[in-house]
Amino acid sequence: LERDEDAADVAASLLPGSVLTISWSSGLLRALRRRRPDRVRCMASHPGGEGARLAAALREHLADVRVVPDEEALVDPGAEAALFGADAIGPGGVVNKVGTLALCRAARRAGIRTICVAGGTKLLAEDLPAGGVFERVELELLDVVALPHGPARPPGVAPLLARFPLHPSLRPLLEELRAG
Repeated sequence: LERDEDAADVAASLLPGSVLTISWSSGLLRALRRRRPDRVRCMASHPGGEGARLAAALREHLADVRVVPDEEALVDPGAEAALFGADAIGPGGVVNKVGTLALCRAARRAGIRTICVAGGTKLLAEDLPAGGVFERVELELLDVVALPHGPARPPGVAPLLARFPLHPSLRPLLEELRAG
């Protein structure tokens, strides 16, 4: 788990002065505290409103942090990079909070970088199901994934995943999730 913190440190080295985030992530928090960008906008991240939690945690370290409505951020990202975490990364892409896919598409339209922070514990050789408050974002929509050993472009992420097979004891749970 200590190595997962290394991914946040890698992300910090990639961040520009103006960042837009979605949801809550300890990796995001660490990266932003370390880099200390001039301006951070946290999407409200509904349902759940986790963006307000991230903003509150950042305000004690950064001067210009604001929560913005999700719709506003998607129309005009107003940042130099979009930064988000990963609940899991498999061959099909990143599983993260609903709204991450729309954020990546908006960032692409606006010409800003998309940076995903993913510790080694998030990498899997196969896809986890996404649904409810989670969705999948194809790796091709990302500019870079900040991993514990360094940054990786999307084509370089897929080959790494084979090194992280699902533990056999978790197979029944995965099958249950896929069926359900």
